[in-house]
Amino acid sequence: MKHLLILIITPIIFSWHCYAQTSHSQLPFTADAFVTKPLHGSNDFFNSTIIANDNSRSMATSYIRVMQSFDFHFENATNQSWSRHKKNFIVHFTIDGKKTNAVFNKKGKLLYSLSNCSEKDLPDASRTLINTTYGDYKIFCVTEACYRGENRLVVVLEDEKSIVYLLWKNGKLQEPMKCEKVINESED
Repeated sequence: MKHLLILIITPIIFSWHCYAQTSHSQLPFTADAFVTKPLHGSNDFFNSTIIANDNSRSMATSYIRVMQSFDFHFENATNQSWSRHKKNFIVHFTIDGKKTNAVFNKKGKLLYSLSNCSEKDLPDASRTLINTTYGDYKIFCVTEACYRGENRLVVVLEDEKSIVYLLWKNGKLQEPMKCEKVINESED
């Protein structure tokens, strides 16, 4: 009876051990899916990979496409933090000292990226234009954006009475937008 029990339990424990060899560190995402590889070797990644909760090979393909696209667009990125929203992949990271966010679709296409910059990151021509035309204003924020293949630079300037939005599309300054600040004067 003991031998029969051992013969039944051993394959169960062995199969549990094989599927417990998951490596969450292989996936850069905080997702419900995880990858397990059976112990036998295989050259075909997809035939040797099991997607436990997504139940599809297309999700594994999406992960790979997104990572390849990310590495292509942001080769020197550090401090990556991944998440998913619906069918898109969102990554927060640092590149060249700038905190950046990027969104990829499931095919690995970069939908857009936004980088928080500082005045020192501005091109010389833009900095000169701001200093000569808007000398009384302070730079409130600088953002680099890539959207639909266009590079954009947004600079927000402010003084005591107004805010100015400057937008460069692919290096060309667009029409500036100026807004007056609403100042509430409380009655005493």
